Amino acid sequence: MTKSAKQLSSASLLPFPMEIVSNAGCLQLKGKTLLLKNNFAEQTVFAANLLMQHVDLKSSDSDGVLDVEFVVTASQSAESYQIDINEAGIRFTASDSTGFLYAVQSFLQLLENFADELPCGIIKDEPRFQWRGFMLDSARNFQSLDVVKRCLDWLSALKINRFHWHLVDSEGWRIEIKKYPRLTEVGSCRGHGDNIEKGFYSQADIKEIIKYADERGITVIPEIEMPAHSNAAIYCYPELSCSGKDFEATDIVHTQYGHSADEADVRNFCAGKEIVFDFLQDVLAEVIELFPAKWIHVGGDERLRDIWDKCPHCLRRMKEEGLNAESELQLYFMNRICSFVHNKGRIPIMWAENPELGMPDHAIIQAWRGDEKKVAAKAGKPVICSNNPYFYLDYYQYSHQKGVDWLTEMKLEKVYNYDVTDELSASEAKTLLGLEAPLWTSWVEHWEIDEYMFPRILAVAENAWRNDNKEKDFNEFTKRCDFLEKYFNKMGARYSKPLEERPLRTFIPGASVETQLSHEPGFMPEKALDCSLYHYFWSENKPVAGNTFTVKLKNAQKCSSIKVYTGKTGDADGVPKGAVFETSENGINFVKTDILKKRNENFQIDMPAVKAFRLKFNENSDQKLVIRGFSLES
Repeated sequence: MTKSAKQLSSASLLPFPMEIVSNAGCLQLKGKTLLLKNNFAEQTVFAANLLMQHVDLKSSDSDGVLDVEFVVTASQSAESYQIDINEAGIRFTASDSTGFLYAVQSFLQLLENFADELPCGIIKDEPRFQWRGFMLDSARNFQSLDVVKRCLDWLSALKINRFHWHLVDSEGWRIEIKKYPRLTEVGSCRGHGDNIEKGFYSQADIKEIIKYADERGITVIPEIEMPAHSNAAIYCYPELSCSGKDFEATDIVHTQYGHSADEADVRNFCAGKEIVFDFLQDVLAEVIELFPAKWIHVGGDERLRDIWDKCPHCLRRMKEEGLNAESELQLYFMNRICSFVHNKGRIPIMWAENPELGMPDHAIIQAWRGDEKKVAAKAGKPVICSNNPYFYLDYYQYSHQKGVDWLTEMKLEKVYNYDVTDELSASEAKTLLGLEAPLWTSWVEHWEIDEYMFPRILAVAENAWRNDNKEKDFNEFTKRCDFLEKYFNKMGARYSKPLEERPLRTFIPGASVETQLSHEPGFMPEKALDCSLYHYFWSENKPVAGNTFTVKLKNAQKCSSIKVYTGKTGDADGVPKGAVFETSENGINFVKTDILKKRNENFQIDMPAVKAFRLKFNENSDQKLVIRGFSLES
């Protein structure tokens, strides 16, 4: 009998299994071909194919030296599995395709741990919660199909089984609705002038993602947001708002939050117009036809107040229905929508919105703030916990990621240590379906999604799955996270890192910044070189005469112009009008090019090559300096 120096129980796995039993001996894989011992059932096809992608696995009717068996049994509960490793081979046992998939996912992590020599033993595993979710906001910043598929690969590897797809918001409508083509022809566009971002998912794209997710044990749940967050739809069909005003070219839908003080009502659908319910029911009917999931998310949060009680249509509705307040009208609105979804044979989900004032019939409540979780659970409602800030992945893991001053840091340890059953009695906890981590993309580019997800999504997965009732040990958890970093790197996922370990990616590779100006926390000088639209340098104090902000290039570069993007929120905030823009061929001697006069200034360059450029203050500034970025045109 071959002896192994390692024990199966020492493996670093995420999420960690319910039970690992170490046995004597080991399975030698080096130089061996794994043979499928039996003709496997339909439930095992995808899992077996996934295994084949990573090991030399062949099908054969004869007994091989190392056998691989996929055994279907009714004794395993849904999604659960067992792995048996002995010196003769491997046996995967489950009752459904997802259980076999999860068994193979755990086995692939074992290979990362032990490579060619697997310790013998048994792994038994089953989930803590039935709802283990991740929400991706594709409305605010659009992602390609490839990016969405990559996210699904990561979720499957972590046994996360719900993909909540936020497809609609004020900033963009991203799902094709054939009855209302303007929703994607117009509502999927975001930006200003020449800087327009377009993107939506055709119904064929949606079907492709649903199939891809289903193979990986993931259910796709679409969200159609209402009655607020609705500017994209209202921009296309103005009659759906209370005023019915045609906003023409005011770019309502194209702004970051999509409304202003004068035009605030466009954020809400009108609750008094019957055409609004006709529109929403038409949309939901197409969505329900397209998505096979049992659940449909219907939004329901952050309705802008004091709009409906000034609308004659809404006031008439309130009088007809005997309602006394806007909050009652909100409940009426969501009850109609949830009843429609329910009558279509689906289960509506909605964000908690003042649940103490009432909750719609038939709805699952997704709690995201304060004591909403307890209020809904106490009322006996099924609850999904997405408590902000613990599960909000758009919050920053490190200060150097900071791009919006009001968003806080949310460290990995806080996510890991948060228990979703906190504040719930034993009876209330029984209403908890599980948890879900949203990634809102107002400030997150498609190319940095992984750095916001990882490693915190590992803590979410661990909390949603791990079922062994052992006391949490953050140090032990981080060791497993660190060990498996290379494993997830191979899957295209990068962990968020401290700045000294992961320098910011820039449009000007190798460039550096020198300045005498200190910075607001999280808004360091390097942010002026970052690729993201939402990261910027922000000085702690107002610049004084003699201060400079210098960018030095790695190598001298030919360029015809350099554009400087300044300003935090408006022309009067953070724009250093009057500052001198200077360029240098050698990085030492600088020549005045021009004076900065506006928020985004394009300076023409009249020298063979530029080694450095800077903003120089010849007099004290009346405000702090904000630099959003630079672009060099050749």
